[in-house]
Amino acid sequence: MGAFAVALTALRDEAGAAGGMRRTCDAANISRSTYYAWLSGKQLPGRDVLEIVVKAWGGNVAEWIKLRRETEEQLAEGPDEEPMGGESELFQKKFKNAVYNSHAEFSGDHAARLRECAVFLRLLGLNQVSDRRMLVVLSLLMLGPATPWQDAGRPVLRVSEIMQWISDVYGRKYRSNSREVIREDIKILMGDGLVRLRASNRDLGPKEEARYQADLAMYRYARGFDDRTSLR
Repeated sequence: MGAFAVALTALRDEAGAAGGMRRTCDAANISRSTYYAWLSGKQLPGRDVLEIVVKAWGGNVAEWIKLRRETEEQLAEGPDEEPMGGESELFQKKFKNAVYNSHAEFSGDHAARLRECAVFLRLLGLNQVSDRRMLVVLSLLMLGPATPWQDAGRPVLRVSEIMQWISDVYGRKYRSNSREVIREDIKILMGDGLVRLRASNRDLGPKEEARYQADLAMYRYARGFDDRTSLR
C-alpha cells in the first residue's frame, strides 16, 4: 500500500492549497488522523471518500478508483513482500525537493535528522520548511539527532524552553529577542493543525509564558515515520 500512499501524496502536492489538511478534511468529512493515515500508507481510503478527495485535488477519478481496486486486491493476497528499502527509494525521489540542503551549520546525525524532518513536514502538507521551523517541530517531539522516531515525545513547552532545548541538543543558539520569530513559526504550525496551545496567557499569571504541545495526530504520525522511510 506504500506505492498508493506515495502516489496520493504526489497528487496532494500538485493540488496546491486544495490539498491542504483542513480543506481536505472539511470537503471529505474526515479527521486529521485519517488524512495522515492515508498519506502514510497506514489506511486505504474508502471508494466514495476517495472519489470526493480526488475530485477536489484535480485527479482522474476513474484512474484512482482502478488503482484503489488493484491495491485492495494486492492487500487481500497477503502482505507486500517488497523490502522497506524499495519504498524508501520512492520517497527519496518524490520528495527530493523537500530535503533540507542548506545545512551548513549541521553535519552527520544532525543534518540527517533535518533531512528526515523536511520530508516529514512535506508529507504533512508544509512545503516551505526552514531550519528554524524544523527545529521547533523536533523540540516539540523531543527528537534529538539520534533519537528513533518511534521514541518521539509530546512535552508541553514554553517558547523559552523550546529555544533552550534547540540550543542544548542541536547547538543552534537564538538570542532572547528571537522569541517572537519562534512564536510566528508556532502560529504557522498551529494553523496547519500540527501544534496546540495548551495554556494561554489568559490562564497564566502576568509573568508566565504560554505553553505549546505537538498535536496528538502529528505525534502518532511521527512515531510511525521511521517505519515508512529512512533517509540516513
